[in-house]
Amino acid sequence: MTKKQKQYKNINSEFNKELNCKIYTFDKKITSRQINKTVLQIFQEEVDLVKYFDKTEKINICLNIKHAKTEHKIIALRTALCNENLVDPLFINNIMLFIKNSNTYTDEFYKNENIFFNDDEEYSDIKLALKQEIKEFATNLVMYLTSILMYYHTTLKVNLDTTKPLPLLYKSIFLSYDLMTILMAFSKAKNFSTKDCYKITDSASILNQILSKFNVSYVLLENFLKTNTKLSFLDRVKNLIKRK
Repeated sequence: MTKKQKQYKNINSEFNKELNCKIYTFDKKITSRQINKTVLQIFQEEVDLVKYFDKTEKINICLNIKHAKTEHKIIALRTALCNENLVDPLFINNIMLFIKNSNTYTDEFYKNENIFFNDDEEYSDIKLALKQEIKEFATNLVMYLTSILMYYHTTLKVNLDTTKPLPLLYKSIFLSYDLMTILMAFSKAKNFSTKDCYKITDSASILNQILSKFNVSYVLLENFLKTNTKLSFLDRVKNLIKRK
């Protein structure tokens, strides 16, 4: 059973047999004014597929902006960074590059067709243009992770009406990336109060999957976070990171 896929103005599409995926790309005729709306529509189509199949691995469409104009890449990536329900794997992989503590990559790295940037200069220019959005994205990433660490034991007992579902973007990142990569977001995030954290639905299950990647047990986590209580919760989490 398949779901009918859409067509978009000034968007090209080609089926990649190797990836078993339909790849959308910008046509040369596309304008800056069209991009935000069109990208949002494609992202929504991907979310609809996730809901239709009820599995993220069933997504068989992606948007690739490797050969787009730099100004068009900025618009598309800004739209992605501000979209909490982003599920496009190519966009997620590329915005996570902003989180990693590296400003230079090899020429071979940039030759990869799934990397949207063509060289260090373009990468730096785009990163600078999206500085505020990257900071907000990093802050949300840290806040959702902190929320899971703070409340995973309480959400087992509370009514689902008082919890917040983890947005698809962050769920995908937590379940796909190693914890050390995710924790790099601490250096880019804004300061925030733990009072603003959420009680996340199914946080215990999500945390279990995160910890399995990091080889940390619940017992070790709980014992460590209960020590050094004079420190803020975030500082204790940072100390846990340093120990690993």
